[in-house]
Amino acid sequence: MNPTTEPVNILLVDDQQAKLLSHEAILAGIGENLLKASSASQAFECLLKNEIALVLIDVCMPDLDGFELAGMIREHPRFQATAIIFVSAIMMTYPDQLRGYQLGGVDYVPVPVVPELLRAKVKVFVDLYRKTRQLERFNAELEQRVAERTSELQRFNEQLELRIRERTHERETALAQLFEAQKMDTIGQLTGGVAHDFNNLLMAVLGSLSLLEKRLPADERSHRLLQNAVQGAQRGAALTQRLLAFSRRRNSSPKRWTSRSW
Repeated sequence: MNPTTEPVNILLVDDQQAKLLSHEAILAGIGENLLKASSASQAFECLLKNEIALVLIDVCMPDLDGFELAGMIREHPRFQATAIIFVSAIMMTYPDQLRGYQLGGVDYVPVPVVPELLRAKVKVFVDLYRKTRQLERFNAELEQRVAERTSELQRFNEQLELRIRERTHERETALAQLFEAQKMDTIGQLTGGVAHDFNNLLMAVLGSLSLLEKRLPADERSHRLLQNAVQGAQRGAALTQRLLAFSRRRNSSPKRWTSRSW
């Protein structure tokens, strides 16, 4: 059933059974649930057990009168906004009515009750109760949607922060690799230059040793020393060739890094 059309509970409180029946007959046609209590204690017990939209209270009752019952109702946290209409045939002076309003009454109806007027007043406050409940439901739904949206935004922010950290790490890693590659290229260029110059010197040494070999006397010791020098120069030349090969690989390797916008 639609909450905006579902019958609500109206509590009728009077110590006289005839007046309770009279109020019930007057309000029977408005389509709401009518609950009855013949004393303040019964009325308060009914309030605790049910969701009450409106309370009609007879002011003059034995034990606890209507004003005392209204005070008890207003002191309870659940019922501080419950609408109360006072009904009285005797206590109709302005101080009486003022006291009723001070105790949280929304209206003060004289007896004899005009049926049409009572029904109109009750319908107004029942309609107000329904609109208030509807507004409370809308607020609850809105708060839930806000909470869900906030949770979604929080998850999105966390994912975004994680992605930013990942991209930052990727960028730092790429820059480190690029720096290492550039450093190795520089080393390769420097190595190539040094090896080239050193190789030229060794070629000159080997050429000079070759000429010297032709001019040496037939002396075994001198030839052995010369061969040692030639072998040392040849090992140096082989080392410079490896260095030159390393330099050529560094200079001829394809560039692995391209500029990216971050």
